[in-house]
Amino acid sequence: MDKYIFGKRQDKVNIFNIEKTWEKMVLAAMACAAIKHPGSIVVVSGKTFGRKPVLKFAEATGSRPCTGRFVPGLFTNTNVRGSIGAPLLIVSDPVTDQQAIIEGLSCKMPVIAFCNTDADLSFVDIAIPMNNRSPNAIGVAFFILSRLIGVH
Repeated sequence: MDKYIFGKRQDKVNIFNIEKTWEKMVLAAMACAAIKHPGSIVVVSGKTFGRKPVLKFAEATGSRPCTGRFVPGLFTNTNVRGSIGAPLLIVSDPVTDQQAIIEGLSCKMPVIAFCNTDADLSFVDIAIPMNNRSPNAIGVAFFILSRLIGVH
């Protein structure tokens, strides 16, 4: 994540490069817009304050929300009720939603993730650098992404 950091404040807080964040947002929007059936895109947030932005994003784009606890086997086990076969996975935090990312990896799903500076990008295909620990920041990020998808 060092390549996305513009600088540091005096209190050692990292500042993201907004140009690179915007480039990744546009790339993620083009990846979402390339999916023929937006209802098959899955949006996951295990955080409590990520629930409302995910639901609003799903409402705006027609994607499938998955909030709260991620049920193991949702992508890989067809015996689970409500099993999902999705072409794209969007997560609000790769640390919190690690189970969803691992299952998406086993199904060869591309993963878009909103990542903070300490995130592990091992299995993330498109990392959008931003502060994902703030309810307002997650809400704004999902709002911008939904508007960009509507443009493309």
